[in-house]
Amino acid sequence: MKSALFLVFAAGLTSAQFERGSSVTPATGQTGQPIDGLSAEEQATFANGRKLFSKAWAAEGKAFFNSNSCLTCHSEPNFGGFSPSPFNHVFFVEDKKNPGGMGTFSWLEQNSGRLVGQRLPFGDYEVRKSQPLYGVGLLEAIPASEILKRADPSDANKDGVSGRALMVGDQIGRFGWKANVPSVLEFTKNAFHAEIGLTIGKGKGSNLLSADHVKTVSTMTRLLAPPQAKNVVEAGKELFMKIGCASCHTPELQTGDTDLPALKNKKIAPYSDMLLHDVARGKPTLTTSGIASRREYRTPPLWGIGSIDGPYFHDGSTKTLEEAVDRHEGEALSIRDKYRKLGATDKKLLLGFLKGL
Repeated sequence: MKSALFLVFAAGLTSAQFERGSSVTPATGQTGQPIDGLSAEEQATFANGRKLFSKAWAAEGKAFFNSNSCLTCHSEPNFGGFSPSPFNHVFFVEDKKNPGGMGTFSWLEQNSGRLVGQRLPFGDYEVRKSQPLYGVGLLEAIPASEILKRADPSDANKDGVSGRALMVGDQIGRFGWKANVPSVLEFTKNAFHAEIGLTIGKGKGSNLLSADHVKTVSTMTRLLAPPQAKNVVEAGKELFMKIGCASCHTPELQTGDTDLPALKNKKIAPYSDMLLHDVARGKPTLTTSGIASRREYRTPPLWGIGSIDGPYFHDGSTKTLEEAVDRHEGEALSIRDKYRKLGATDKKLLLGFLKGL
């Protein structure tokens, strides 16, 4: 089934927001800046990638797509961020007996929160909030061995947490809510096609999408700096570690060798293990090999969560950080219960730690 979704501004981003939407260079220290240590050539690539990322394209054919620009889904709070509207994406399940992955699309339009247009012939759907792109190049540079050593799919250590890596061919899935995209280049290529309606080598004149365009946007995205912690509340961090949040939200990881020197051999603090975990509500579902189950999601990095703001969760259904913590289930159930037992002061400290990241 082809990928084609919503009208651009009906999806929750107004034209005023789009014009404001972070195509301008953010101030020093804000999200949307390039990572430090770029060569003159990399700085030029970053600048060219920004232009292509901000460009208004024309979709091929007559189908309605999510948008005509990358900024629609990645503009808040600054260039490269997210869209607060979860209605930018619809994942359509064709077979309720095997509802894993949520990986196909249906041609739909969105109007005032209701799905209209083509009727769904079978199955059901879910919406998805877009994720910020800050620091994704560093996440891509984490060696596979660093991720795999934290996987425990059979819960061999009996701590109740059983994260697993999703393999996409011979690569580890790293990106997307279902960890089904292995690289930033693949993510970029998919986004141009599925969200904007473009195919490499197609289009005319200024609307021609070339492989070089995709590579430039991909490199620019990889060079986006990670969010910087604003105010680390150490007492809150101690509670975060003590009740077990770090079982999935790993505080520190190490990048390895990569073609971009600015990303090479860096200690980073994404607060994610990059693994899939069963943490959502609903009945557990078994799936065929190679896809995530309905309740499995890749641990979202927490860096910048205080400044990037809500709504939270994969479908944008959670308004506050406190509610987001409280809604964890599955593997995180015992950890959530420990959080619920904290006194008001300790809860405030833990949430203050998160808001300072």
